[in-house]
Formats: sequence, structure tokens, C-alpha cells
Amino acid sequence: MTDTLSTYDDARQWRDRAEEMRLVAEGMRNEQNRKLALRIAADYDRLAMHAERRARRSLQRRAQAPFPRIGLA
Repeated sequence: MTDTLSTYDDARQWRDRAEEMRLVAEGMRNEQNRKLALRIAADYDRLAMHAERRARRSLQRRAQAPFPRIGLA
């Protein structure tokens, strides 16, 4: 379970970083630097999407896995 939660946390972290980078870009005067900062923000968004996909796949695998057998004597 921690793997899935940490993956969601990673996605949230990447989204937060992307938003922060967009805010930084707004304050930049140099157009080239602003574009670079926005490109970095887009990269963070892509990392968040990948983390979300990994989390969904992990949840699907867990849902499809058979329950472990418990030996009752």
C-alpha cells in the first residue's frame, strides 16, 4: 500500500513544483528565461502524469491479485 501512496504523493509533489515554476516564470523579465521556466513546469506536469499512471497500474494489479490463503487449523 505504501508504494501506491508514495506514487500519489510524488504526483502531487510534481504538480506543486510545476505550479511554483509557473509562478517564478511570471516574475521573469527575460523572455528566454521565462520560456525555459515554463518548459520546466511542463516537464514537472509530465512527471506527475507518469506518477499517476504508475499509481493506477499498481492499484489495478493489486485489485486483480488473488487473496492470500490463510491456513486455518
